[in-house]
Amino acid sequence: ADGWEAQLSFGPPPWGDTPGILANSPAQSGRAMMIATGPDQWLVSGIDVRIELARTVKDGRHGQLLRVEEGEMRGGVWHATRWLNGDETDYGLNFGPTP
Repeated sequence: ADGWEAQLSFGPPPWGDTPGILANSPAQSGRAMMIATGPDQWLVSGIDVRIELARTVKDGRHGQLLRVEEGEMRGGVWHATRWLNGDETDYGLNFGPTP
């Protein structure tokens, strides 16, 4: 939406010769959900999936994750438990299995 596309991937990453360290399912059975909360802003959740956002409009703009929070909803209020930095987001979001 709004000139962006979510690209989903499952299984180990296609680069390098190390074991898959991303939180993806070798069975490719992951799931994802995105809810737009405003222009260029989403709530994103998933299990065993990597989500990358790509610009679909050729307007010279590029995407960057400015703030990524991990947390939970309690009593209808969002509570961030940690903020992820660039190394943790790696230009995308990695969701592992449920505990």
